[in-house]
Amino acid sequence: MTNSNPTDPELKEQSTRAPRDAKYNLTERIRQKIIRENLPEGGPLREEALAREFSVSRPRVREALAVLEERGLVERIRNKGAVVATLSDREVSELFAVVEVVEALCVREATRNAPRETWEEARSWFGAEAEAAVKRGRIDVYESVLNRYRALIIDAADNNILRDIMDGLYDRIRVLVRRLLLVPDRAMIGIHEHRAILDAMCRDDPEEAERLARENLRSARRSIELYRRFLS
Repeated sequence: MTNSNPTDPELKEQSTRAPRDAKYNLTERIRQKIIRENLPEGGPLREEALAREFSVSRPRVREALAVLEERGLVERIRNKGAVVATLSDREVSELFAVVEVVEALCVREATRNAPRETWEEARSWFGAEAEAAVKRGRIDVYESVLNRYRALIIDAADNNILRDIMDGLYDRIRVLVRRLLLVPDRAMIGIHEHRAILDAMCRDDPEEAERLARENLRSARRSIELYRRFLS
């Protein structure tokens, strides 16, 4: 069962993954580079440059990239090598369709499992301070809060199968989320939508929380589709 004061979301997320051996640590560091530095789709991932950056051998980098390829973050292109994975419009639509179902189910189970106090505290994360940060252009603050919320609902859902599914999906969705937050007003809309979800969770209403979680993901999906059309 979860508590109402979760640890840092990155640490919690890492705790759901493989043991921290050398291979895992390198994979995680490259994964964070892709996600946190907002590397562009199709951007090159040079083995030699990564080996220098992380002070490891090229074969170790190659192994780590192979793991990330399995997770859908990296792809290999003939005569070009490893690059940040590119998602087609269809793949983006399919990914959001799956995340909608799985995350909404996670919200429903979390609402059933955790006490209301858990969600009352989580609701404060999306309060005035988060709004003020977004107005100042600190989108990273909202992203951090969102990651914290997702770590909490995964923990509170207390379902290992759901945890494994969410873990894999979020590797791919977080790259899109960073781009999504560049859409004007999207972060503020997200704050209000998550407060509504958490209001339902505070009322101990898992069905309404699940419905609102689905609406939130559909809204995000529409925004990212508009953003991608704008860039095309």
